[in-house]
Amino acid sequence: MAQPPPLPPDRRKPDADASDASAPPAGRTPRRRRRRGLVPLIVVGALLLVAGVIVLADHLHQERRFRRAMQMVDRGDFARAEAYLAMRARQEPENADIRFALGRVYVGRQQWSLAAEQFEAVVALESGHAAARRELGRAYQALGDLTRAAPQLERAVELAPQDGPTWYLLALVRQQERRPIEAESALHQAVACGPDGGHVQALLGRVLHDQGRSDEGLAVLDAALLDHPRSAAVPFQLGEVHRQRGGYGIAADSYRAARDLGMETLACDLGHAEALHRSGSRAEALRLLERLTRTHERAPEPWYQLGLVREDEGDSDGALVCYERCLSLAHDHAEARERAVTLRRTAGR
Repeated sequence: MAQPPPLPPDRRKPDADASDASAPPAGRTPRRRRRRGLVPLIVVGALLLVAGVIVLADHLHQERRFRRAMQMVDRGDFARAEAYLAMRARQEPENADIRFALGRVYVGRQQWSLAAEQFEAVVALESGHAAARRELGRAYQALGDLTRAAPQLERAVELAPQDGPTWYLLALVRQQERRPIEAESALHQAVACGPDGGHVQALLGRVLHDQGRSDEGLAVLDAALLDHPRSAAVPFQLGEVHRQRGGYGIAADSYRAARDLGMETLACDLGHAEALHRSGSRAEALRLLERLTRTHERAPEPWYQLGLVREDEGDSDGALVCYERCLSLAHDHAEARERAVTLRRTAGR
């Protein structure tokens, strides 16, 4: 039988080594597959990392500057602090911390309208900000707007019932609202919160006097003088009590002592001016009131008291000018209106 022709040789690798079918020929270096998407990812990641570091560094820098600004506020360097905080407030109007700090600057400078504006913004951003509500109540009280001060302070004591300064401010508003019993209650709450610098004890003496317990109130104030000899609030309230009792000479000395201890409030100066006027020191009262009309241009009371002094000196025309100026600032000032009507009637005879 004839044999079939032989098969051609098989040039493939044996089946036993089939897993190496894709291997390059011997003697050649294998090529790595190019990972074309990896380099851009690395670049993007590096850029994001650098950006994150820059943002973090800027944040830390701003935090350091903010802390320095707060240190300026604490030591009374309000001008430098205001420049920085006002800029930050424009850049970050929704930042409650910066708004609150700027409000503190205006409190320190007694720019109460500007302070109220900042604290209103804080309360709008964070309704539960107890300190902002306290400071907003303080600003309204300083502006004489007791109807807006009281609700803020009432809410503040709800949010922070252990905050003595808030209870004190609420007591001050109650005293000015002629609600001395409620004022006394708030002062006892303030005492329970811890020691104070003398202002709580001083106001308590005044409130007791307003309730008709004048001797008891003076005893509290005399004790406060011994307990807190550096407190301006104590001689101020002593001046208020003695002025209301008709002791104008003692009252003038008390107001002067409060001023010497650093009290620079309109209420203290007005009480001092009235005590000087009624004790016979008209020239000194006149100088003080003329200064107050320049430094408190929008306050009606200095103009009214200046009118009283000029009227007592026989300057009816000058007094009438003062009363009219007072009425232009406070249309419902009944005493100034009555005095102006009387002077016009007298001048028409």
